[in-house]
Amino acid sequence: MRLVFGSHKHLSIGIFFIVLVMILGVACSGDDGALGADGSQGADGAQGVDGVQGSAGEAGQAGSDGSDGRTGATGATGAQGATGPAGISARLLSLVNAPVLANGTVAGAPTEFVISLDVSMDPAMPGKTLLKGNTIKITLPDDFADTGSLAFKGVGSEDCVPGNLQCTTGVLLPGWPQHPIGPPFKMYDINLGGSNSIVFTALEDILPDPPLAPGIKQIHLILKRFTNPGPGQYRIKIEAETGPNGAVETSWGQLHIIPEIRPFISLTSAMNPGTPNTIYQSAAPGTSTPFGYDLLLWNAQGEASTGVTIEAVGTDAVTASHVANLMQAGVSIGRVFVDGPEGASVSTESASVEINAPITGVPTGHLAAAFTAGATPGDYMVTFKLFGGNSIQTFITVQ
Repeated sequence: MRLVFGSHKHLSIGIFFIVLVMILGVACSGDDGALGADGSQGADGAQGVDGVQGSAGEAGQAGSDGSDGRTGATGATGAQGATGPAGISARLLSLVNAPVLANGTVAGAPTEFVISLDVSMDPAMPGKTLLKGNTIKITLPDDFADTGSLAFKGVGSEDCVPGNLQCTTGVLLPGWPQHPIGPPFKMYDINLGGSNSIVFTALEDILPDPPLAPGIKQIHLILKRFTNPGPGQYRIKIEAETGPNGAVETSWGQLHIIPEIRPFISLTSAMNPGTPNTIYQSAAPGTSTPFGYDLLLWNAQGEASTGVTIEAVGTDAVTASHVANLMQAGVSIGRVFVDGPEGASVSTESASVEINAPITGVPTGHLAAAFTAGATPGDYMVTFKLFGGNSIQTFITVQ
């Protein structure tokens, strides 16, 4: 999808000043007053592998709030990792906390994260093929302790039921959450394949058929028998027989284990029958997308974030794409941005309420939001950002 940026709004001189401050690296909110302290610099990236340069470290967290509610600048991004030793060509993958809980990548917690493979998440583009009998093997460093407490089982089998998972498991995904390729326990097995290695074995051919079944694009690992190590960057190796004629493709990713829970936002597909893809949608000019956004929210204590609403910002926007704030008890806890043609909006009719998260069953805040396109056709990108936490993006084609 081609993204179109550069929405234009008429801003006052005061708003221009805020934009200038943002360019200088200070994230502002509230009225005039002292800024909060700047965030600390992010950790350096780890060394690369097999001749590939390591990725840059994560950006530091935002600084503390000042007395007037303004937030300090986000810390600088960590240095680029060194180039790894010479060897085979390797792909670098994205590894992030799973969307159904807040602590999957927190030190000392059970391990749960999502691997995004080196393919486009656009459902129109094909994902990976896994032929019958072929495997995908994920190897964790020895730092991740295997307690052996819960057996490996396929989701949907005995003791491995979504909402009450008494198992260690994983699912293959086509690029959006809560829409497993499967049924998982019929399409593939999952087992421990040696020390700290998790192996998926195809029981049937898994073939791309875009856009409704674009093939394997993500892997959600629910490793309840493993415990996360201390904070830091950890290299995860993926060896997949997903190349031409089942050739092995070797990939690496950096999993960032954080010291404590941070505010977390994610998008779920489970609220709609058939768990359709709500990340990529289409709409006619001036209309809403077919499916709304079901957002899951946790606060910095890992608790359900309730009472959250979305409020338009009007002339208080810090950039042309800043269309709304995430509000809780009269305080802005995040922002909503829309990049694309002018006139689009994101709104909600009621505040977030506590529910049990899909798959894990843990308490979370549920906020139902709607995107309404402007009058101009084009490609739009929506970003939901929590202060001190993460951000997520969705994409809409208006035609």
